[in-house]
Formats: sequence, structure tokens, C-alpha cells
Amino acid sequence: MFSFFVVSSIQAVIGVDVGSEALRASMINIGQQIETLGGHESVDSFPYVLTVVPKKYPVPDVLRDENIDDFDFIYNDKKKMAKFPNSTIRFASSLLGKLRSKEFIDLLERRRLWGKPSNISNNRLFVAGLPPETVFTRAFHFLNSTINSHLPHVKLDAFSVAVPKFFTQGPRDSLHTAAKRVGLKPFIVDSTRAIGTWYGQTFYNQIKSTQNIVFFSIGALNTEIYTIKFSRAQNKTLLIEEIEYEFADTIGGRDFDVLIADYIANQFKHPITPKAEQTLLFEAEKIKKLLTVNKYTNGYIELLDDKHDLSYFINISEFKSISEPILNSIENLAKKIKTKPDKLFLLGGSCRMPMIQDLVKQVFKLDSISTSLLKDEMMSQATTIFSATMNSQFLMKPIEYTPIQLYSPSIFGFKGVLPINTTTFTPKSNYYVQISASQMPIGSSMFYVFGTAGQSTSLGQTKDGLFRFHGLCGKTIRNWKNSLLEVYPKIMKQEFDKLELFEATNRMYDLILMENKSVYGENSQFSCEYEKIKLLKAVNQTNRWFLSQKKYKLDTLTEKIKFLEDSASEIFHRIQNHRFLEASIKNLTEALLFAETEIRRAPYRDLSPQRKKYRLMIQEIQETKLWLEEKKILQSKILPHENPVLVWTAVSEKTEKILRMIHYIVKHRGPYVPNPLKNIKKQGNGVEVDIHNK
Repeated sequence: MFSFFVVSSIQAVIGVDVGSEALRASMINIGQQIETLGGHESVDSFPYVLTVVPKKYPVPDVLRDENIDDFDFIYNDKKKMAKFPNSTIRFASSLLGKLRSKEFIDLLERRRLWGKPSNISNNRLFVAGLPPETVFTRAFHFLNSTINSHLPHVKLDAFSVAVPKFFTQGPRDSLHTAAKRVGLKPFIVDSTRAIGTWYGQTFYNQIKSTQNIVFFSIGALNTEIYTIKFSRAQNKTLLIEEIEYEFADTIGGRDFDVLIADYIANQFKHPITPKAEQTLLFEAEKIKKLLTVNKYTNGYIELLDDKHDLSYFINISEFKSISEPILNSIENLAKKIKTKPDKLFLLGGSCRMPMIQDLVKQVFKLDSISTSLLKDEMMSQATTIFSATMNSQFLMKPIEYTPIQLYSPSIFGFKGVLPINTTTFTPKSNYYVQISASQMPIGSSMFYVFGTAGQSTSLGQTKDGLFRFHGLCGKTIRNWKNSLLEVYPKIMKQEFDKLELFEATNRMYDLILMENKSVYGENSQFSCEYEKIKLLKAVNQTNRWFLSQKKYKLDTLTEKIKFLEDSASEIFHRIQNHRFLEASIKNLTEALLFAETEIRRAPYRDLSPQRKKYRLMIQEIQETKLWLEEKKILQSKILPHENPVLVWTAVSEKTEKILRMIHYIVKHRGPYVPNPLKNIKKQGNGVEVDIHNK
């Protein structure tokens, strides 16, 4: 697909797709294939659904540092989502940088997203008392942790984040802030450019003449349809140009879920509670996926409203009938694309539905369409290819990319609207970068950045196109950023404390089981009768306390663990030594053999100037062999419940010392030549070199 130019420094690039409820990330390391990254909650993504669970008080409009401890913060838990729908942040990508307008709130309610919306100054939307950037900061944190653990010694050269092209600067700024908060430096790229670059790099050699390719994408919350033209310049460079783009942020897979949930709710003859509604929506997601491969599906939900069960049935024709309004909207949007495509690719999970594929064929009058890009990780992999084009160490094909400009920026000041290239700003006057467009995403602000001009104010753009004022008079206050800086550390601390408590609880459980084995089970041979009585008393006492607790405190649990470990430390030492001693002796024996072999291979010219190092090495080998034989004899006379004489850690230290010494000698000696010293002979278990007989 593409090739690499390998150099001495190892580097990697990352591509991230901002999904509806999870980040999907892919990586290319120099000389390797693309791989998908995942966190501790999912093997192939970094989910970011948050439920704020009240302990005593209802969730306020804005959570502050002082009341964080009054709530639990539970991530990606469907039971909590169903129980507390009014304080759950779902589909957070649609909430970034949004205003609390009536039109946007109506859209959230139509999609049954009941997270309590509120706003603070600047009219930025908060949900469940938090800025939506909170959940993205956490997702980026775990992505960064995965990168660091996966590639601890590799330099991350490019980190690109793909977003829908219609995203204004508000959500792009939010993602930029969330990623930078955890130490990442993101490049925000349009999804259209990521896909166009991927196609150009992948099919570079197959593109001989002009091609118009349509990409048709239906995500969870929006639909994008765009035409990209691929052609050749006179110098054979591939020219990529976006020529059409249409979007609808009111059409997505979630809207199909709502229709299905309402349909099966009509088969339930009892009132629908908020919890039952959320359960039906979760069930609707499963039904939608089943109807992509089956002609019908049925199911059973036990105690839907905690009192009554629900049995349902739905076939594909009924699903198509209730989906008619959404299908008509998709058809009208698709008809705005006037270019007849040479090829059409489907993107997004909702395009797996046969009725969507039939509709696309009908509108564009095509016999076949490509479904090869429908895999979930497609966008993140395309973004990774885009990242690779930003790194000179990857040998990528030459392309020139020309995007469509959706929004026309200008500057608004006290003198009215000014051109974007204005260079003179009146000090102490307020200025805004505003945009105009034929269509704006619902809930988005027409203003990008603002500030009070100083003596040397200027307007610039970052590499990824974000506008920035420089040299403003005073600091521009953004309350959503202040709130993020205030509450995020405490929320993460609460989560890490819970994780630490969970690990301590598991440690306590394992200790109790292990110590019971030391008394009654397979390890009982390693303790004497007195130790067994003492240990049994400690285990029983701790076990009674452990089982009687409804909640655990980390400090108390840590003390109990230390008490148990101290009471059985000598026994555990014997068990551990029994397990690892044999392998340690084997490693030491192999290290000694390796060292003797390397001494025999010593070049003649190295023996004279370095004979002291060789003598020390031979002396260390002899002493280690004698030490090992003596300790093995003594250890053979020790009973299992007695403390060992030959300890595996001491054997490991000897092994490390031998290897360290011989590796130093090998590293600093010259190239191998046959040794003219003929009188090299074994004496006993060691090696002696007679350097006088030349």
C-alpha cells in the first residue's frame, strides 16, 4: 500500500477518529504495519460515556471543586446510564463547543439524550454539571498511557485527530485543549482530507486518469456525503480536490435507534419509565445490527419496568416502513450531489443496513457500491496514513490536496465587519473572528475567537487552521477551560483511588487464599506447626473482618494487607525460593558457559593488554562455581520449612555480574582472529590461559 524509508531513529505516527462515544486510534511504527490501539476498557477503542451518580444532592448546573466528593463518576456502565439518564454524558462529540440554543436542546430531546444541559458565561453548553471536554481529556489520557507503555522508547512524531468537516472552530478548540491537557500535541484534520489522502496513497498507481469518487458516510449522529476528484498533473503528481460536500447533523444511526425503541415500546401495554426507555434504546441498537443480516428478529426483556416483561417482534419491512422519514431525508441530501461518481464508497456503521445501500444505488444510479470501508477502524487508519504524510521518514507518494472552504471568516469589531487579513487593530477595542456559511451545524457559534486588542495585536492561524489572536490586552477568560482545569484532576483522582482500592481488595483476597494454602494446602510443607498456628489465627481474624465490611477504606485495607504479609513473610520467602531457584541456577550455569566460550574466542592481540580483565573474569567464574557447589550441598540438607541457604535472588545477582563483566569484555575487544596460543586447557571446572608459552 505504501512504503517506508527506514533510518536510525525509530518514530511512530498516530491517527485518531473522534467517534460518537469513543476514540478510535491506529498507529504506524517505522517498519511495521498499521495496528489498532485500545485501552483497559476496550481492546480497540477508548470509550468516553460518563454517568454522574448523586450520593446526597442532585447534580448542579456546574460542578465545582468543593462538591466533587458528593458524586460518583462512573464510566461506560449501561446499568448506571439507564438508572441515571439525566446525569449521563452520551454522544459527547456532538456536545463540544455548542451553545444552549432551543433548536439544539430540541434535537437532544428528540434523540432521547437526557443529560441535564446547562450553561455558564459565554453560553457554552455544560452537561451533568461538567464541560463535555472532561470525558475527552480522560480518553486522551488513557490513549497517551497506552502509547507510552506500547512504545516507551519511540518518538511520537505526528498525532492527527480526524473530525467531521462541518465542525467549526469551537469543537476543534475543545479537542485541542483536551489533548494538550495530557501532554499530546494534536493536528486537527477534516475527515474528508483523511479519507482523500488514504485513497490517494492506497490507489496511487491505479489512478491513471481523472476519477470522481463519492464517499457516503452515516455515523451515529450525522451524515456526510462528499465528492473528491483525483487527477494527474503534468509532472505525474496526484492532484486531489474536494468538489462537493453536503452534511446533515440531524440524521444518524441514533435516529434509527429511537424509531425502533418507540416501535417495540408500542408492544408494551404499560407506561414507559425513564429507566425502561433507556433499556429499550440499548435493545434498539442490537435490533438495528441484527436487521442488517436477518429479515426479522424477536426478543424478550425481563422486568422492563421492574414489574412486567416484554416480548417483541420486528421484521425488515416494518423497520423500513417506520424509517421512511429518515430515508427520505437521506435521499434529499444525496440528491444535492450533482457529480456522477466513477466509484462510491460507504463509510460508517449505519451504512451496513441493506435499505441504506439500496437507497444509495437508486439515487446515484449505480449497479454496485463498495462496502470495503465499513470496518469500525477505517477512519482512524485513514488518519494514520495522513499522519504519515507529515513525517519525512515515511516514503509517501507525492500529492497535492485542495479542500473545500465551508466557512467564510471575517473580523467583527467596533467599526463593523473587517476582512480577515486586517493588520491594524485599535488598542483596548474588542474584536471577534466570525464566520458566515450557507449552513451552520445546529448549536454552533458563528464566533471563533475574541479578545481585547493591545498595542501589537495580530491574528494568525495554527498549522491545522485554528485562528488565534496574539498580543491581546490582558488574558481572555474562558470559563469552560477554567472549569475543566478545576474539576478534571479531582475526578481522575477519585477514579484512580477506586482503582487502587480495587487492586488492594484483590490483593487481600489473594493473600487469604495463599495463606490458607500455606496452612492446609499444597504449600503446607513450607511452614512448621508453630507457624501454622500463628498464621491460621491471623488469617481467620483478617478474613472475618474482610467479609464483614460493606465498604473498604484504602488506608485500613493497606494496613491489614501489611499485617498479613508480615505474619507470613518467611513462609512466602521459602515458597518463592522453591519456585524460582531451579530456573535461577539454570540461568547462572548458562551464563558461566557463555563466559567461558567467549574467553576461548578472545583475539590474540587482546590477551596481552587486557589480560588483567581476563584474569579477573576467570577468577570470578571459578569463585562463582565454587560458591554455587557449596551452597547446593548445604541446600540439599535443608528441610522445606527451614529458611533456605541458597537464595534465588543471590543466584540472580551472580548471573547479572557474570554477564555484565563478559559483555564489557566482548564489547571492547577487537575483531575475532584465530588465537595462536595453543596451550589453552581446562583445569577442573574452570579455564586457564597460559600466556607465557608463545
